[in-house]
Amino acid sequence: MVEILFQSGTSTYLILSVLLALTVYAIFLWLFNKTVKNLPPGPRDWATTWKIMKATKEQTMHELAIEWARRYGPLTFITYLGQKILYLNSADITRQLLASDESKFLLADRPEITPSKLAAYNGKDLVFSKYDAIMKKKRRLFHNVLHLYGDGIEKFENVVSGEMDRLMTELEQFENQDIEFWRYLARSLKIVIYILRTWVPDKPRGIADLLFDIENKPGYQWMEEDSQHAIAFLMSLFWSAHLTSRATVLGVFLCLLNYPAVTKKLQEEIDHIVGDRLPKLEDKSNMPYMEATIIETLRLISQVPACGLRTCSENINFDGMTIPKGTRIMINNWFFHHNEDIFEDPWTFKPERFLDDNGGLLPPDHPLRKSLLPFGIGLRSCPGEIFARSRVFMFVTLILQKYDILPPVNEKLVLADFQANHEDARGFIRQVQPYKCRLQRRQRTG
Repeated sequence: MVEILFQSGTSTYLILSVLLALTVYAIFLWLFNKTVKNLPPGPRDWATTWKIMKATKEQTMHELAIEWARRYGPLTFITYLGQKILYLNSADITRQLLASDESKFLLADRPEITPSKLAAYNGKDLVFSKYDAIMKKKRRLFHNVLHLYGDGIEKFENVVSGEMDRLMTELEQFENQDIEFWRYLARSLKIVIYILRTWVPDKPRGIADLLFDIENKPGYQWMEEDSQHAIAFLMSLFWSAHLTSRATVLGVFLCLLNYPAVTKKLQEEIDHIVGDRLPKLEDKSNMPYMEATIIETLRLISQVPACGLRTCSENINFDGMTIPKGTRIMINNWFFHHNEDIFEDPWTFKPERFLDDNGGLLPPDHPLRKSLLPFGIGLRSCPGEIFARSRVFMFVTLILQKYDILPPVNEKLVLADFQANHEDARGFIRQVQPYKCRLQRRQRTG
């Protein structure tokens, strides 16, 4: 009897605690909405909190953000458990806020969140660090290390070509068999680790060696004082230069398996421009269909559905609305990359949408190109964008130059359905669903 009364009392206590918490939260919302005038549009009801909790648990926040974008327009402002959040639902609005001189410096910092401190050595990496003099030096250092200019381009091409030779040799034993091609490809994509190796004669110096040299130079003493800076820098390199291209390369080949006509056009372009020689990065400008295919893949998979997490350092007046200090900013690119008002048949893989009537690549200032922000924009855009795009180009070109990519024989072909919320598509970075295919050595004539 006592136990029953105890359990009853405990349940009553929990119910009262929940009701009290909800009441306090309701009062906070009411006071906040009364204090701050002209907030951007967004849901202001109780149901929003429960929807966010449910979507967070099921990892479907990008779907909920789409629902809000359709209802409220270019901006969606929400308050969740005391935290102010603003979704940017159009590329144009995103450019105005994150890339304009009026507000880009006010939106250059990341919010201080516990997971980032634990995963990023207390914010010492490139992704979560504060926008200060040290962070700007790290970004410059990042580009210097990757060195995709001058003689660095030739070294990069040689490294990729050497890795592809190794991969081709490994895959020869599986020719015309159903294989998990994505697994071998993903492993080869980690060739960025190559330049992390310790220096040896006649080889490119490793990044770790370069960091040890740089820490003794004026202005870089902070690296010597705290070794976590170097470790976090290497982690940023892997994050920005590997993960940003992995999903794209695997996504390209999954799309090509489902759209063989695109594969044929790509191989015709490769044969015409590259022929039998090794491809070079300078070939990109002469291969508009390849470039359009990569751009279309970036749009379709949108591997980071809500990117560009920023925090507002001061109140911002924008288009007659107030964005309060402390608001977290999210780029809702999952919505505008698949907005049917911008892209016809948005879930169809169609590289031609980025080509003009003469087969040339649409210029960067074309409305369709400007509606794409797969690497973010502004002062905190992905520093690995050029490296990622270059590596995707080299990998796809080299493989299609040598092989036909064919559907599996003994298993059902995985569809290029990037709407599906499968296990691999959950999380901060959506990964491509595992798939099998066949590789067949190309027989070219003429």
